[in-house]
Amino acid sequence: MNPAIAGSRNYYDWLFRTLSPLLGRKVLEIGPGWGQMHDLISASGRDYWAVDTDRGVIDALRSRNPARADRFIHGDITTTAVRERLAPGSVDTLLLMNVLEHVEDDVSFLRALKTGFPDCRLVMQLPALPALYGRLDKEAGHYRRYTRATAKMTLASSGYAAEQIFYFNFVGALTWLASSRLAGFSLNSGGTGRAIRFNDRFIIPVSFLLEPFTRRLAGQSVIAVAR
Repeated sequence: MNPAIAGSRNYYDWLFRTLSPLLGRKVLEIGPGWGQMHDLISASGRDYWAVDTDRGVIDALRSRNPARADRFIHGDITTTAVRERLAPGSVDTLLLMNVLEHVEDDVSFLRALKTGFPDCRLVMQLPALPALYGRLDKEAGHYRRYTRATAKMTLASSGYAAEQIFYFNFVGALTWLASSRLAGFSLNSGGTGRAIRFNDRFIIPVSFLLEPFTRRLAGQSVIAVAR
């Protein structure tokens, strides 16, 4: 992941405003990355938990939040041992931000979540549109990108019932196409970092204004909510 992503303030503020009405009061984020959503969710007064198979990610969150270190769990959420570290009733929402595309068998993974957390709402951000798949996706370890239809199909095959599925960040889809497919930028290159910073400063405000008209058409991401 390019470090410039962590500094995309406009993007994450907009993303959180979009997701906030969809989240419960007790959120477990699976795959928290740089911790951008941790900061925004915690500031909103919600309970926040995180789990990741990458010890470095968990150690970084623990070092930033030593008083709540027990809320950051290292391990595989699909295992009983990790789930048992969460007290009954401590979570009402599972949040996956650009995680599912890294899982080869996405249906089996979601089935395990449904079995382990049968009463929780699932909120996911997924990379959208297979036509955008390019060098950046390959370097990031993405197996696929989704459409609204394939996201709904994947949820149904996993035992989830979709509540909302919509596209997010229309103009971002165009900038991803330009960066990944046309320019062929590498994930950690300076060109990608500059593109991310330019996008956050100038493109995100435009995409935000278009959002009410583009949610059903296309976007850089798919937002899926299910139970």
